[in-house]
Amino acid sequence: MKQEKIEQIIIVGHYNCKILNHILGFNKDFDCIQLQNDVGLLANYSSDRWHQFVEFHTALQVRDLSQLPSIKEMKEKHELKIKGIIVNENNGNEVIELDIPKALKANTILN
Repeated sequence: MKQEKIEQIIIVGHYNCKILNHILGFNKDFDCIQLQNDVGLLANYSSDRWHQFVEFHTALQVRDLSQLPSIKEMKEKHELKIKGIIVNENNGNEVIELDIPKALKANTILN
């Protein structure tokens, strides 16, 4: 990362995510039991709840990436920034920057 002079990583989620639909059972052949357990009956909830889940999933990726030792070191030295954004295709491809701590707390709301 340092050799490539990467200064920022952006994790992008979007509300019409077909992969999450696929993972969540809407295809039982996909082996992702933990993710399915985390959201269980989410498909039966409102679009607001689905949006919370997409935000949570994106924030989780930001958190996990940020915990890698080399990434963590670069962040601590202010050599690298990592953020998460959501693209809302239903609203003219609006870009929403995530509040990562808030999005991660949504996990308690979703369960």
